[in-house]
Amino acid sequence: MNNSTLMLAIENNADWCWRVWRSHGLLSYQGERLWSCVEEVPDFYPNVVTLQQGGDDMVADIAKVRAQYAGQRFSVKDSFAELDLGALGLRRLFDAQWLCLAPETRRPAKPSLDWAPVTSDEELAGWEIEWDIRAAGSAPIFRPALLADPTVTFWAGRSAGALKAGYISNITGAVVGLSNTFGRYEDCLAHAAHQFPAHQLVTYEPNEASAPALNLGFEALGDLTIWILA
Repeated sequence: MNNSTLMLAIENNADWCWRVWRSHGLLSYQGERLWSCVEEVPDFYPNVVTLQQGGDDMVADIAKVRAQYAGQRFSVKDSFAELDLGALGLRRLFDAQWLCLAPETRRPAKPSLDWAPVTSDEELAGWEIEWDIRAAGSAPIFRPALLADPTVTFWAGRSAGALKAGYISNITGAVVGLSNTFGRYEDCLAHAAHQFPAHQLVTYEPNEASAPALNLGFEALGDLTIWILA
């Protein structure tokens, strides 16, 4: 792997965040250095995703976004784990690794569940309930508009008709991003490897949770950090 693969992973993830923002009708900006949303974003999604390294200049850019934002929550995905955002009132939430599985290195076995895309609003609501790790009654994150997006698929893995696992794929060129997995992680990755045999699969996992993906043949590309308001 090389730095270009890392950039493909970062750009793919930024694209997914933007599509989630857009599905909620939120005001967002796409720049060369960072993508940002100056309204309150859904849980688990950032207000800023950095696309370039930048040190103090990047901190200044993020401060400008922060100054436009009047909400109670604010978070930043530092895609290169290079920034210190403490002066902006943020604290480090967790460190993670960008991961990639190239077609020529695929190792996952054939998936054991029956996999199919989510196609209806009702299915999507049920899928999110199974995935959701928040308290009951939390506002939905995934809007039905995402089902009409040709680059995005919500995948459901079932056994005897019961939902057992799931993940989201988003395609940008030759790269497929994997996110929001639940259930049997190995089966999610195995299905993705068989569903997208010609694509590079990219994702990120907190450092302490990256071992399962690495054991399945994923390669670490680089570090990232999630920051939230202190």
